[in-house]
Amino acid sequence: MGSTRLTPSRTWYMLVGILIVLAAAVAAGALIASIRQIDFRPVTVPGETDINVLAQGTWLVCIESTNGTTPVLDDGVQIEFLNPATGTTLPMRERSFPLTYRLGGTRGVSMGDVTLLPGRWVVVSTLLEDASARQAGVDFVVG
Repeated sequence: MGSTRLTPSRTWYMLVGILIVLAAAVAAGALIASIRQIDFRPVTVPGETDINVLAQGTWLVCIESTNGTTPVLDDGVQIEFLNPATGTTLPMRERSFPLTYRLGGTRGVSMGDVTLLPGRWVVVSTLLEDASARQAGVDFVVG
């Protein structure tokens, strides 16, 4: 008795390949849609910027450029979040790996994040003494 080898036809392999490509496209689309939903707000550096948090969540702090270049993370800027009602100050947590994005002519890199409770918060940004000159066309945003 001879042994017959049972293998799926080429059609099944093509179907699996198409499903993998479709899943990757859906994942990429969901990532782009989630980034576009972030309501980025400019931060004055140095200075203070008010934000109103409606629900508890994690806010990203990013550095953006509109001059076509990818911005370089700036170690000379310190960003903290102050709750004026309680006096609580939260430092920005540095990210273990930066998220980069491009939306139209804007390029951005995440610097860190913070988890905020609902209420009014003041974003306090300080230029450190050893900060080098700021890059032209670069802004800080939270969202």
